[in-house]
Amino acid sequence: MNTSENRRRKDNTIEQHAVLAALLAKYAIKEAGDAGKDAFIAGITRMGIERGTRMAARAVLRGDRLDYVNYQAYGEWKPQPGQMEFVTVQTKPEAVTEARKCAWNEAWKKYGLEEYGKYYCVTVDDAIFRGFQPEFRCDVKGNQSWGSPKCEFHWGAPMSEEDQERLARKKAELGDSCIKDFNYHTGHVLYSIGDELRHLLGKEMGDKVVNQAVEEFTEIFGAEYVAAFENAYPGDPSAL
Repeated sequence: MNTSENRRRKDNTIEQHAVLAALLAKYAIKEAGDAGKDAFIAGITRMGIERGTRMAARAVLRGDRLDYVNYQAYGEWKPQPGQMEFVTVQTKPEAVTEARKCAWNEAWKKYGLEEYGKYYCVTVDDAIFRGFQPEFRCDVKGNQSWGSPKCEFHWGAPMSEEDQERLARKKAELGDSCIKDFNYHTGHVLYSIGDELRHLLGKEMGDKVVNQAVEEFTEIFGAEYVAAFENAYPGDPSAL
């Protein structure tokens, strides 16, 4: 990429990722009401399953079993300092974690999109978990975007001291090799949710929703951010 093209790009972060998702929900609901909301949630579910499936494929390639420890180890994103606050509050009989600060929720509040962003949280964590291992389920008992003071995740599996040590070793071994930047993740939002909107609402309405969302996104952040994500996701959910 030449220097002038670099100047036309600005890398996306969690903030842009969160806003684009919320704008897709906003226009889906404005155009199609409950059907639009359901189509958006279907798109989030698809996106989550695709991500979890990629994580599982990487684990299998390395000969690692598809358990809760490796689910945590093979994650595709990591927060910047100060963006998130995660706490493990229980390890037996199942691991329970809390997010006490969430950069997605902060972005939705910043741009007045809480009404729409909250639908991102309906299935995303469970969908990623199921994508990694179809028998798994994540029970989300509280969510900041729905008014709870914290997000509370029940993972259905214990996390012993030995498991925690194994997780630390695996994360150290993997480093950042599984991490995707938020140009990729934001492109994935547009690709998979947009495709589900077109499938479930019809191409004409789906295209209208996507175009309106991208237009408002561009008004907020600028075309440089769109240029950074528009070709970042390969469109093949099996691509590692």
